[in-house]
Amino acid sequence: MKKRLKVQRQVYSNFLSKPTASYLMILGSAGALAGLGLVMVLSASSVTSLAESGNTYAIFLKQLLFLAVGIGVCLVTMRMKLSIWESLARIALPFGIVALILPIIFGVNVNGNRNWIPIGPFTLQPSEFAKLALILYCALQLRKHLE
Repeated sequence: MKKRLKVQRQVYSNFLSKPTASYLMILGSAGALAGLGLVMVLSASSVTSLAESGNTYAIFLKQLLFLAVGIGVCLVTMRMKLSIWESLARIALPFGIVALILPIIFGVNVNGNRNWIPIGPFTLQPSEFAKLALILYCALQLRKHLE
């Protein structure tokens, strides 16, 4: 028993000593959370989906499509050079602030909130873009401060 524990400890130690270990752990955690989220969406929405569209999996498939698009965007953004992110960070905050003003002009009510903008068959919340803009801007400022 002790020998088996020693072998397992050595396997984990070898894995954690690799430079890609933290990346793989984050990737695995994100994948597990996304999969669990899809299962919960299917469980919670199957009856509603059947009543609205006649297909038990309609909402689940929509969320699965969003996940696939998100993974694609993630893969593209991972390959972007740091200089591109720096140039985006400089202009992102003003655009984020403008995005927060758009629902006042073009917003539609969704469940009693007028903070959504219709774009084709989708509705978007501009606050999500403002959050990303603020993260990019703060990261740029922190980088400048630490240099």
